[in-house]
Amino acid sequence: MERKRAIKALPGLAGAGKDDGARAAGRVGFSGHEQIFLSHMPKASPPGLRRMRALKILVIVMGVMLIGGFALLVAVIAGRLSRGGGVPRSFVATTIDVPRDARIGSMTATADRLVLELVLPQGGHQLIVVDLATGARLGTIELRALP
Repeated sequence: MERKRAIKALPGLAGAGKDDGARAAGRVGFSGHEQIFLSHMPKASPPGLRRMRALKILVIVMGVMLIGGFALLVAVIAGRLSRGGGVPRSFVATTIDVPRDARIGSMTATADRLVLELVLPQGGHQLIVVDLATGARLGTIELRALP
């Protein structure tokens, strides 16, 4: 247990020379204007208290960031799962008719479409769009050079 000690007034500080009779009688105090001045001075908080307050604020901010980040992660995962889809696991065998003597120049695939570029024997180009889920031909695009 801590022992409490009485605080002794330093000579020459209390009263600043006023009320000498009170000091002589053993009553040491501050004059009115000194009490007002001292009441408006900020009380010194121990440095440990300031550090503890800063640590509490830091822990609260980091906790809010952690909870917010976790909620954002759950929302992104739920959004991606709700869109569903993707490439189907099974594929139906199908036939796509191409003009005679045409050759495939290039192929481009997206998540649900396949685009075939055909080079025709006459020198023209044709794009065939195929649905990857069903294998059905969605359409044909003729590419012609401007005259």
